[in-house]
Amino acid sequence: MVKPSLTTRTRRGGRTFTGNQINSERSPLGTLVTAFLLQTVDMGSTTLTLVVPGVNLQNTTEQPIETFAVVTTNLFGILEMHKPRQTLVYHVYPLRGMAGLTRSDRQ
Repeated sequence: MVKPSLTTRTRRGGRTFTGNQINSERSPLGTLVTAFLLQTVDMGSTTLTLVVPGVNLQNTTEQPIETFAVVTTNLFGILEMHKPRQTLVYHVYPLRGMAGLTRSDRQ
């Protein structure tokens, strides 16, 4: 069985998430693939969610796609947990790329 993986690349470098570091769930938007970029016990967290659209490859091995990713910052803090405020902040990033089969998908 192939383990899922998600690789991110930014100006500050890259990071790869595998196996149980990734949560994947189907939604009306497509498949939501989420990984923690930052996770602390007492100061909140930051997640990256990639929206993977459905793709019909037909008789091709790859197709261009347009989608987006959402970076969500949870502003939880032990000292401010009862303060009235917005607790989640979203940053949306449009993405373009290619969707296709990996070698393990073709076997």
